[in-house]
Amino acid sequence: MRGNTDGINQTAIVDLTKLKRTEDKIRESRKRYRNLFDLVPVAVYTCDANGVIREYNRRAVELWGGKPGQNGEKPRFCGSYKIYYPDGRLMPHEECPMARALRGEKLTPKDLEIVVERPDGEKRDVIPAPRVVTDERGNIVGAINCLFDITERKRAETAAMRLAAVVQSSHDAVAAKTLNGIITDWNQSAERIFGYKPKEIIGKSILTLIPKDRQNEEQEILRRIRHGESLDHYETVRRRKDGQVIDVSLTISPIKNQKGEIVGVSKIARDITNQKQTERRLAEQARLLDLSNDAIIVRDRQDRIVYWNRGAEEMYGFSAKEALGKITHELLQTAHPENLEKIRKNLERNNRWSGELVHTRKDGRTITVFSRWTLDRDARGRTRSILETNTDVTARKRAEQQQRALYQFAQLQYIATNVGEIHDASLDAILSAMGCHRASILLFDKEKVMRFVAWRGLSERYRKAVEGHSPWKPDAKSPKPVCINDVDIADIPKPLKSTIRSEGIRAAAFIPLVSSQKLIGKFMTYYDAPHVFTDDELKLATTIASQLAQAIEHKRDEEALRESEARLRATVEQATAGVARYDTNGRIVFANRTLCKMLGYTESELIGKRVADVTYRDDRKKTMRLFQRMIRLGKPFEVEKRYVRKDGSVLWADVSASAVREPNGKAQSTVAVIVDITARKKVEEVLQRSNEALEELVDQRTKALSVANTELKGEIERRKGLEGEILEISDREQQRLAQELHDGICQHLTAVAFMARSVGLRLKNHRVIEVKDIEKIAELVNNAATDTRNLSRALHRFDVDAAGLVEALEDLVDREMWRTPCRLEVKPSFHLDDDRVAAHLYRIAREAVINANKHAQARQIVVKLERSGQRQMVLSVTDDGVGVQGARNGARGLGFHIMNYRAGLMGGQLKVESPEKGGTRVTCYLPDGTGKSNKRKKRAPEPLSAKLTKALNTLI
Repeated sequence: MRGNTDGINQTAIVDLTKLKRTEDKIRESRKRYRNLFDLVPVAVYTCDANGVIREYNRRAVELWGGKPGQNGEKPRFCGSYKIYYPDGRLMPHEECPMARALRGEKLTPKDLEIVVERPDGEKRDVIPAPRVVTDERGNIVGAINCLFDITERKRAETAAMRLAAVVQSSHDAVAAKTLNGIITDWNQSAERIFGYKPKEIIGKSILTLIPKDRQNEEQEILRRIRHGESLDHYETVRRRKDGQVIDVSLTISPIKNQKGEIVGVSKIARDITNQKQTERRLAEQARLLDLSNDAIIVRDRQDRIVYWNRGAEEMYGFSAKEALGKITHELLQTAHPENLEKIRKNLERNNRWSGELVHTRKDGRTITVFSRWTLDRDARGRTRSILETNTDVTARKRAEQQQRALYQFAQLQYIATNVGEIHDASLDAILSAMGCHRASILLFDKEKVMRFVAWRGLSERYRKAVEGHSPWKPDAKSPKPVCINDVDIADIPKPLKSTIRSEGIRAAAFIPLVSSQKLIGKFMTYYDAPHVFTDDELKLATTIASQLAQAIEHKRDEEALRESEARLRATVEQATAGVARYDTNGRIVFANRTLCKMLGYTESELIGKRVADVTYRDDRKKTMRLFQRMIRLGKPFEVEKRYVRKDGSVLWADVSASAVREPNGKAQSTVAVIVDITARKKVEEVLQRSNEALEELVDQRTKALSVANTELKGEIERRKGLEGEILEISDREQQRLAQELHDGICQHLTAVAFMARSVGLRLKNHRVIEVKDIEKIAELVNNAATDTRNLSRALHRFDVDAAGLVEALEDLVDREMWRTPCRLEVKPSFHLDDDRVAAHLYRIAREAVINANKHAQARQIVVKLERSGQRQMVLSVTDDGVGVQGARNGARGLGFHIMNYRAGLMGGQLKVESPEKGGTRVTCYLPDGTGKSNKRKKRAPEPLSAKLTKALNTLI
């Protein structure tokens, strides 16, 4: 202690050496503890009383897949990402063994197996061993848990169980024995094959199964096993329990312990008795099978080849030594027509299968064979072998391929829309049919220089180098194909040879394209190796060239025709009749100006509308039925129908429609010609009202019969005059309509013909459009004019005479406007000379057919001409419809009176009656001698043809 006058200072010295040593020892102890904690080979961690994890070692981090609590939370009970029960159910952390131990629960061995999942999804099988830590009072203050990873052990157990199941379920006998030959294991198939139960054979020597003359084999086998060798497919014989000797194939391997020491032998035995018997039987037949030209192959159940005849050697190039033991579809690289497993099931079901296969020969060349498989079974129905017989059909398939290529080329010619598509289709056909590697088409241009127009596999450099070369002159007559079998030895100019060779071409053929005895170009085939061209190949090439030349010229003609049709389209626009084209759904895709004017629409408004949109509501159903039948069957129709104009007014029209069909027969569109007949319909309406008024007047006069007979006679005379007048009005109206058609459409179409002929004369020196094409157009339009005149004569048959009566009636019954089918029957006994009588008979028949179509609801109408027993000429019109009702007999309409009036003019008699079988029969009887004079020398007009519709199709 030291001091001074100003104050007192004190100093205390404490010895801390022991404390520092103690702290160092504690620190060292903790370090050793940490090292030992981390070096423990199992995952170990500790928790406090609340389950919060306090410490864990490296193995725990590895097991969990990361350190717990990295997300800022305090992990409790277990650091695993997820925990599962052994059956896969999710286990909450609060229910894990550690949590239950901290709660003081007693855990059973069943509770001590869990599955933990790492964050990366990997799962591990774990056995936990939690132990609680208590204070001096026995209170739980924490716990320590060891997690034993048993994943690998579980996998090993599963693999062992699986292996045991495989051994027991194997169809082969599996046995194990010691190095002294004592049997230790025996599966079910061993019991089945050898007849011994496990309890009968286990513990006995393997020599029990070996015949005495083969027992020295066992010593050799054991010697090789002790040296670590294995034996595969060792074929020998063994003896069953019943003494039967069977053929077996043995696979023998050593059994080693964990140290790699050989402690036993495993044997797999397969019963091949049936197989060996089959082999011996096949060997007996081998000599005869070798004489066959077909490939004959015998396969075992595993598809291994056990027999290979000489025909197979010649067909495939493999010797028997090379083929035996190989699997057929691997050796021959077989391409099957369907799944192989499906073929096998078919073979098992039917014992036979046949089909075409593609095989690869030893030299790499593929061939097509027709293969026939037959299944050979043993007495128990089990498969012993498969007999396969293959016939080479490569040549036949090649011919079929050529025919198919030609057929497809022919088909594509009709659907191609331009010359380019023809070129592509022809190249496909050439490559497929000729079997060449490359091909090209060259045509003469205007300067008579051959230019490439299509090619496959040729470089631009090569095309530029050889373009213009031709082995024939442009004016060559009957040019022949030119072939170069080998470019290297061919006698051709060196520059040309060098160019061809640099392209990799070794052989080529020049095939001329000739159309109408005129050379128009060539096509060429190229081969990458020397090739000898056979006569058959050249004939095939010439056939393709002929089709190609014709197709090219045809498409050129079509393109020229389309240009001509485009010019004629304007002509259609000027037609006085409405013309429209519809698609197959009934939508308008074209309408000329006349039709637009008739309906009051502009062209843009009318395009896109459907048939039903512009058809009067009462006519829609019938119109759509006829339209759909025409699309489906291609049958044209003619109908009178009503249209609705844009302003809502109704327009009556006579519509003639027909389908435009594609080359395959499918309807492409339809064309309709619409003629306005509103005026005619108004006249008919007036006639109808007159008829109704007349009938009403007849009723009134009939009521007055009892009052004044004299007045009745006068009324009858007045009615006869009225009927004659109405008949004259009807005839005049028909004549007016016919005159309008004749002077309208015919004059217009004739003018078009003159215009087309004038264009043809102006273009005589033009090289694209031929004069004859334009003249054909003129001829077509003239034909249309002729048909229009025929139409006018059909509407007003003023020239029906005795000679043309039958032809006129045939035209009448064949008209497509009738809803009910009609037919004509003419008896040889019928004869008529009077033209006037013939005209009246025709009009009576026409009126009767019209009435039957309107009212009879019949299935058919029969018009008959004959001579009766009373030497009378008879016309009858019979239907099978609803018949004549009693009410109608008392008040017949104007049609009956007109027919009766005409019959009276001829001195004949008209009867309307119902036959016994139903329906209605209208009969006109002419007395003998009627109509033997007044012959006219006019021929009946020809029936209306379909040329008018076809002409309008072409113009549109």
